[in-house]
Amino acid sequence: MIAKFLALAGPYWRSEEKWMAWTLLLAIVVLNVAMVYCNVWLNQWNGDFFNALQQRDWSGFQDLLRSFAALAFSFIGCAVLMSYLTSALNLRWRRWLTDFYLGQWLDGRAYCLLELKSYGTDNPDQRIAEDLKAFAATSLNLGFDLIRNLTTLACFIGILWHLSGPLALSLFGWQASVSGYLVWAALGYALLGSWLMHVLGRRLSRINMEGERREADFRYAAVRLREHAQAVALSGGEEFERKALNRRFQDICANWRQMIAAEWRLTGARSAYSQLAVIFPMLTCAPRYFSGTLALGGLMQVISAFGQVQGALSWMVNAYEGLASWKANIERLASFQAATARARHELAHSRIARSESEGDDIRLCKLSVSLPDGQPLLEGLDLHASGGERIALKGASGSGKSTLLQVLAGIWPWGGGHAVLPAKKMMFLPQRPYLPLGTLREAINYPAAADAFSLAEQEFVLARCRLAHLTPQLDDYGNWSARLSPGEQQRLALARALLHKPSWLLLDEATSALDPHNQRHCYQQLRSELPDCAVISVSHRPEVDAYHDRVWRIDG
Repeated sequence: MIAKFLALAGPYWRSEEKWMAWTLLLAIVVLNVAMVYCNVWLNQWNGDFFNALQQRDWSGFQDLLRSFAALAFSFIGCAVLMSYLTSALNLRWRRWLTDFYLGQWLDGRAYCLLELKSYGTDNPDQRIAEDLKAFAATSLNLGFDLIRNLTTLACFIGILWHLSGPLALSLFGWQASVSGYLVWAALGYALLGSWLMHVLGRRLSRINMEGERREADFRYAAVRLREHAQAVALSGGEEFERKALNRRFQDICANWRQMIAAEWRLTGARSAYSQLAVIFPMLTCAPRYFSGTLALGGLMQVISAFGQVQGALSWMVNAYEGLASWKANIERLASFQAATARARHELAHSRIARSESEGDDIRLCKLSVSLPDGQPLLEGLDLHASGGERIALKGASGSGKSTLLQVLAGIWPWGGGHAVLPAKKMMFLPQRPYLPLGTLREAINYPAAADAFSLAEQEFVLARCRLAHLTPQLDDYGNWSARLSPGEQQRLALARALLHKPSWLLLDEATSALDPHNQRHCYQQLRSELPDCAVISVSHRPEVDAYHDRVWRIDG
């Protein structure tokens, strides 16, 4: 687990932000030590204060109140500053982690392969949005808490050793004296409590991990319902969706019941452990106090010091639930990192050899395409297309036409053979275009920036695609996949192609939502506005063949 944590955390602490990160970390550690010193001072103050009460020393009592005010203000100042610096470090770390893992997910098109094949991870959006947030915050909280407890132990163990004194033991005539017996008692008590917490809570990490997965599945199902709200409404599928969501929520409830069962055992054990720790030093020191060898102030110092040592040694007891959640968090992030690495490696080391052509041609030589599970889909393809040529790709449903376009686009690694592709810009228009959340201007310019093209260019291509009525909405923000009809979305994708002017355009049922009149108009615009652009089109409509120079026919 420590190795996985270091692998996840290490890159940030060696990054370009390392100097600021280490400076903040050092400052927080110093403040932690200062707060522990305040507690040491408070322990001494406790002894003096209760001695003053016992002796009815009014002058000493007043002096001690002034000392306490200075102590309290020092502690509060350190606590507030440490909280601020911890939040600042947490924010910087999470920001860096988010950028880093977004790169891991998006680079090499790993995000695409994760949707096509199982790599041992799920819900990448949750990994980036939720798990990274929890990883940074929990790592810092647990780490600083551990440092504070270790510092407390180092400071108070000597105090407790001195205050507890020797314990005389006599058994069957055998005499012995145990120095610092309360230190040994605190150590044994903490070890027993840590072992008990581990026995009772060892399943908590697995339950946590499973709970996060089920929560993410429930959210994803609800998001899909929102995205497909119109289709569900038109199908009258509300009752089906309600039952499906309720089934997923019942899975969450089952996990919660397991969580509750584990947590109540831990809570009961921790409460009993804490309550016994309160009375234990009193019972052990009571004989010395009542015999007069230990003053009231000394008794209170012993109780305070024992609490500090026992609390520091009980770090695992107090932090066990946080540790279980942290472990599950690390496991999820490690599996996500490993999955994205495998996906990038598989795409980069595909058995489909890819090289750049000297001109604008595409050549497929003995190309074979398979499914992610290895099942053959296409075999022995030898095809050639010249720059500027218009080709209709035909075949039965399921024969591999769309998959072949994904091979050409470089996002399908499964197969073999050789693909010689042009270095010039290639653009892909799927049946259902992707329209990002944002303004209509951003949607039409995608993936370029919103200001990549002039307003005149945007208005021109919208008019060419019979979408001039959308021009006043260019700066409106919205979910355009829901606001536009399927036909409007396809024409907007075509307008995007007219803006970007690619050398190759791959159309996968890109006009399937258009009536014959609009479909003919769109293909005419492609020929008139992009006369040198080569086009490969997948379509089941026979009339589409007329807009192309020749046909590639494949049979999977």
